[in-house]
This record gives sequence, C-alpha cells and structure tokens, in this order.
Amino acid sequence: VSFFVFKGKYFSNSVFAISDFAIYLCGLSVVLGHIYPVVFKFKGGKGIACTAGLIVFFHPYMILPQVITFFGTFFATHYVSLGSLLVNIVLIAEMVIFGQIGVFGELSQAVLNEMYVVTALLAALAFWGHRANIVRLMNKNERKTYLTKKNEQ
Repeated sequence: VSFFVFKGKYFSNSVFAISDFAIYLCGLSVVLGHIYPVVFKFKGGKGIACTAGLIVFFHPYMILPQVITFFGTFFATHYVSLGSLLVNIVLIAEMVIFGQIGVFGELSQAVLNEMYVVTALLAALAFWGHRANIVRLMNKNERKTYLTKKNEQ
C-alpha cells in the first residue's frame, strides 16, 4: 500500500493518484499499526517516530517547526517525552494554519475539518500512550536524557 501512496503522491498523473487526505488517512493507519501491532499482541510503542515519518512525507513545510519544537524542548529540558508531546500540539496548529492558507491545495473546508480531526486523534493517541510519562513529568521524576556524559560533582 505504501508504494502506491508514494507513487500517487509524487507521480500524480499515474493511475494511482490520490489526495492528500487519503495519504493522511493511510498515515494514520500506519501509526495505529505501530502503536498496536497485531503480531505483538497489540503492544508496540513507536507511534511518535511513525508520526514524524508521516509529517516528513506529508508536507515538507511542516518539518522545520517540528524539528525546532522537539530539539528546542529537548535541549532546554532534556525530556524526550515532553518534546514528543509538544510536537503533536504544534502539528495540530500547523495543520489548521496550513490548511486555512491553502498549502494543501484545493481542498474543501469539510475535508480540511476531517484532516484536523485526524490530527487531533493522532495527538490524543500520543498523549494517551504517554500518560505515565505525563504523570512522571508532573511529579518531576521523569528520566532526563543527555547527549553527552553528565558532569558529576
């Protein structure tokens, strides 16, 4: 399926040309499949990484704000989970802003509203999957991640 989605996205004059909304729905199903894989008894957990892939594939304009949000949060706080959750909030804002200014092409407002609902569903899934991290963040005992060795004094 992903081959045909790729072919439809980049070779729109082909038989398999599909809309951005159809691509986005395929991306949602891929994210769901990574969060709840059938072969692993519905225990997965790579939904954030898969959502990042969806953002990269869906529209290149969406990459820079996501990267700035994630790495800005990460370098300021050293919390990967916080950066991942904030990326989902920024994704909702990006979808609404880019949708309303016409970045996604000639889509009707009804289709755009459906895309916003799918985006909110992706964000809700991220927050649901990270609810233990959210509790740890609120209790200030979430594990921090450092790219270099932490100075111990």
